Amino acid sequence: PAKPVVLGIAGAIDVKPDAVWAAGRLWVVWESNAGGRRGIGLATWDGRTVGSVETVNAEAGSANYAPTVAAVDDGRIAVAWHAFREHNYDIFLRLRQPNGQWLPEQRLTKSPGIDRHPLLLTRGSDLWLIHEQAAVRGYRIGATRSRRLAVAQIQPDGTLLSPVGMAQSPLAERAEGPAAAFDAAGRLWIAHLQPQGQRSGWSCFLTGYAGGRSE
Repeated sequence: PAKPVVLGIAGAIDVKPDAVWAAGRLWVVWESNAGGRRGIGLATWDGRTVGSVETVNAEAGSANYAPTVAAVDDGRIAVAWHAFREHNYDIFLRLRQPNGQWLPEQRLTKSPGIDRHPLLLTRGSDLWLIHEQAAVRGYRIGATRSRRLAVAQIQPDGTLLSPVGMAQSPLAERAEGPAAAFDAAGRLWIAHLQPQGQRSGWSCFLTGYAGGRSE
């Protein structure tokens, strides 16, 4: 193994990294407390040099968490995260053009519940989002009464198109911690965790979306 390479902001606490390899570089995003508020940073590494740190979240003063990054076939880099704004947790997206220009933020969710922990993945030029939807009783930190996973294809205007049958899928039950990939036939496979009781830990399940039915 080579020596560790430091990416991040000097003097800041940088956590929860995610990365994708594209165009000969590793694109790394993370959550940082630089400036006194949680923000999302991005930097690249080409095997020799670390690029300058770019701030992804456009709104200053908000709290932003748990970024995910994906590379689209047309050269764009997509970053999503969840943020606490207007007294609610929602998912936000920002796209970086091949020329380095950042497009405006897009707010992807507006539900009254907690939308958090996004996961981005691509299939060709299509961009997909998986995220956790949680609900609480009252205003109790860390205590949720339900957790499920939402799946959608992100349209250019930020609209989310969910596959048919999601409400009857295993992801609509108690599900969290997703990992996902498309197979060669274009089917979407999602692995997720499901708790087995307060003292029994979690089990891992795998479900595939195949044109209207879960397998």
